[in-house]
Amino acid sequence: VIAHEMWASSRLQANPIMHDDADPLQVVVLSLTKHTKAVEDALLRTRIAGNLQEQGINVKPEWARGAKIFVSDFHPEHAEELCVTFGSSISLGPNHVVTTPEDEESILAALKPLPKSRAMATAKPGTTIRTSLHRN
Repeated sequence: VIAHEMWASSRLQANPIMHDDADPLQVVVLSLTKHTKAVEDALLRTRIAGNLQEQGINVKPEWARGAKIFVSDFHPEHAEELCVTFGSSISLGPNHVVTTPEDEESILAALKPLPKSRAMATAKPGTTIRTSLHRN
C-alpha cells in the first residue's frame, strides 16, 4: 500500500500533458477530504459556479460522476485523458473539483466560510493535480 501511495504521489505533482497547442487548457483537480451536502452546497454557491451556470453550463455533468466541473472548456475527453495519464485512481467522483489555477484559492476559501472556523473540507494532501490539456 505504501509503495502504491508513493507512486501515486509522484504521478500527482505538477505534470503537464504535452500537446502542440499554443493555448493549452490549464486545470487543477482537487480531491476533497469530505463530500457532504454542506460541502456540495458551498461549492455550488461559489461565484465561479454561478457564472458558469448563468452561461448554461452544467457544473455537475453526468459523465463527471458527481465531480464539480468549474472549467467551461473541460469535457469528457479531458476526464479520460487525466485517467490515462495519471492512472485509474484519478477517476472523477463526488469528492473532486476541476477548476482553473486562478479559481483554486476561491474554491478552497468557500469551504472555510469564517476566518477562524474549521474548513468543511480541504484538498487531500499530495493529491492535487495541476496540468495542461489540449483544447478541443
